[in-house]
Amino acid sequence: MSSEKSYLAHIVPGIAAVMASPEDDNQKVHPPRRFLGIMVTIVYASQGGSSGRYAGWLSESLKAPCFPIGSVPDGIDDDIVFIGWRSGPAIVGLGDVPCRDRIIAVICVGLERYDEKAMDILRRKNSVGDLFYVRGAMDRKCLRFGQKLLLGIVSIKIRLFDRSPEDRKVREVMDHGGDLSSEDQLDPFVSWFGNR
Repeated sequence: MSSEKSYLAHIVPGIAAVMASPEDDNQKVHPPRRFLGIMVTIVYASQGGSSGRYAGWLSESLKAPCFPIGSVPDGIDDDIVFIGWRSGPAIVGLGDVPCRDRIIAVICVGLERYDEKAMDILRRKNSVGDLFYVRGAMDRKCLRFGQKLLLGIVSIKIRLFDRSPEDRKVREVMDHGGDLSSEDQLDPFVSWFGNR
């Protein structure tokens, strides 16, 4: 595998499977990085894989590179879309993004259904303007003890109030794991991005 192809395989999950080898078809591998004339890079923080999955989907959709939070190259001058997961009122990893002033939007991954009041709190607590929300997955094996304890408390709260079938579904995912993610949840962001 050429060094360029290896580099691309690192920054865009799954790209090695869809790229033809330059030696095989005598073409250079240069995926387009412009979406409607805008240079953008996707940066993500993921613990259980949901943010990384959304980053991969968005990378394919926008033809943009994506990097996990610890692998962002120095001196990046593209606009940044950050994808991170919700932990209470915090968006994990957002404070660690280099060149934070280059962030044009944040996509927050969580389990709960969309709640405008909660989004307002996230915007305010994280100093975020354009915030989008998508639902992710829960892999209980990836959780630390404190996270499991906190989720147990939230699950009990949902069980006591048993607010709706949707809340019961979220409780089931919290208790046993599951996946609420889907690529089409990125559509509002892609539409917003295309209209910038």
